[in-house]
Amino acid sequence: MKHDTKSEELQAKADEYLAGWKRAQADYQNLEKDYARRMASMAEYAAADIIAKLLPVIDNFELALVHLPEDVKNSEWAKGLFQVQKERDEMLESLGIERIKSVGQKFDPHQHEAVGHEPSEKVAEGSVIKEVQIGYHMKDRLIRPARVIVSKGR
Repeated sequence: MKHDTKSEELQAKADEYLAGWKRAQADYQNLEKDYARRMASMAEYAAADIIAKLLPVIDNFELALVHLPEDVKNSEWAKGLFQVQKERDEMLESLGIERIKSVGQKFDPHQHEAVGHEPSEKVAEGSVIKEVQIGYHMKDRLIRPARVIVSKGR
């Protein structure tokens, strides 16, 4: 009988150690997954921060394109500028960075910053009439709100 009790005690100890090892293994795997998630999140923050610093350059480029004289819009160098704009937009999209939809949308204080209000016959009160500055977001992160003019209604 004593031999069976000792064997059972040893088996119980072995089972206890095995269960502890399995818990430690699961904890380690969860830690690795958590670390990978945190690193991905840090990379997103870094990309969003870099883009935020580039936004004034992007804004000025957009402004230059809007103010191109009509007589040069079909020139080869102007076509080159529009190609650069297209490539820039593709690069932003590949990073998961999107423009915030504004004109015609209901004003959303989480995405828009109202810089003015104007009466409008055509646009319902509380909707965006005009975008003064493009806003951007990356997944669930706001990089910069869109600055907009909001309708007062009639």
